[in-house]
Amino acid sequence: MYISYDDYLEYGGNIQDEAAFNLYEARAGALLNKITQGRLNGAADIPLEVKAVYPVLIDILADSKNDEAVSGFSNDDVSISYSSPETVESKFTRKALEYLPDYLVYRGVD
Repeated sequence: MYISYDDYLEYGGNIQDEAAFNLYEARAGALLNKITQGRLNGAADIPLEVKAVYPVLIDILADSKNDEAVSGFSNDDVSISYSSPETVESKFTRKALEYLPDYLVYRGVD
């Protein structure tokens, strides 16, 4: 757990149910761990940048249940397709990369 429920609310989180928060926080933690390549695992101090963006990331996951958009339809001989909506994981990753410091997300060779 990178942030407590109280800190989540203090930093502007929108989930009012702590049980729901715990569910989304676990999913957000797994995705953040993937993005940072485990650099935050076992960290004694979580950087302020992580604490500040984490509520936004959790809320992206919580809001994702409402993002099921129609990507196309067909009716007899007519078929219409729309451009694919941004996936929840790509939205999460884009926002994380926007705010996290380079030393947490760097994927190059030192």
